[in-house]
Amino acid sequence: MMTLLEDLVVRLPHQNLMEASIADIKATGKNMIRSGKSREQMSLLQASITTFFDVALHLKVAEHHPIRHKKPAWSGPRTTTLTVGLNPDQFQRVQSTLSLPKAEIEAEPSVVVAATMVQWYPFDCVVCAHPLEQPGVKGLAEKVRLVDSPSRRAALLVLAPDGDLEEVARSVGHSCTAVIPESEIARLKTELVRHHEIAERTDLKVPMLVNRTDGTTSRRTIWQTVNISTSGLFARTTTKVELGSVIDCELTLPEATSSIRFTLEVTRISSPEHEKLTGVAGRFTKLAPGDHCSIESFIRRQG
Repeated sequence: MMTLLEDLVVRLPHQNLMEASIADIKATGKNMIRSGKSREQMSLLQASITTFFDVALHLKVAEHHPIRHKKPAWSGPRTTTLTVGLNPDQFQRVQSTLSLPKAEIEAEPSVVVAATMVQWYPFDCVVCAHPLEQPGVKGLAEKVRLVDSPSRRAALLVLAPDGDLEEVARSVGHSCTAVIPESEIARLKTELVRHHEIAERTDLKVPMLVNRTDGTTSRRTIWQTVNISTSGLFARTTTKVELGSVIDCELTLPEATSSIRFTLEVTRISSPEHEKLTGVAGRFTKLAPGDHCSIESFIRRQG
């Protein structure tokens, strides 16, 4: 019976793993997924390839192994992006926007294949069109965010028709990093950089006092926080919130003797069908240095 590694090799352009480029291996891997290979099989294959190159890189006769004089084959590019369901024009614009040094962009028309790929290859960014065929953007996001997914921390960016941003944001769920109008594709690079600068989050379930001003009217409501980082937080509320709005907030961290006050810019809104509460993600735009240190200390204690 042919092993997974042998199956990969016979599918390669030159049927020689030592002469294959990363692009060759990835393209062949995609074909293996389409032919029915499971997630478990692809994970085993990835481990086998990694072991193979690790051995090859340490062989004594270096001149017989050209990869010995290059960067290790699996060190990866600075950013690896997977696009899902984009038309040719959208893909070209995304490719032009994300033309960062050492960037690599893969195009996959099928969301079903993409949902398998993110579970065996570590992507830094996933850009998808809306709407997608089933399981849709939400289903793809669930696969990306699985605990054992190598792409779990990827930025998941959704391109939406202009004018439908809030509706799309509510339908795709809070696992997506941002919903971007097609007319503002240039924002992809900014959102990608911002996503990878965001600090690690930790659970925080406390009431948050929110003060919102509408013209001359000031309204105070209570939101429920879900998690927090040194750059922002995620909370739930029963009130209507607009994307991009700036709100004044106040909360008290567990075991703290005083509250912290800050200004939050709403960067993402979601409302899963099975919940009545609206999910709101935001980044701090005004936060005192002392309060920043308090949040940092809280996160460190939770770790």
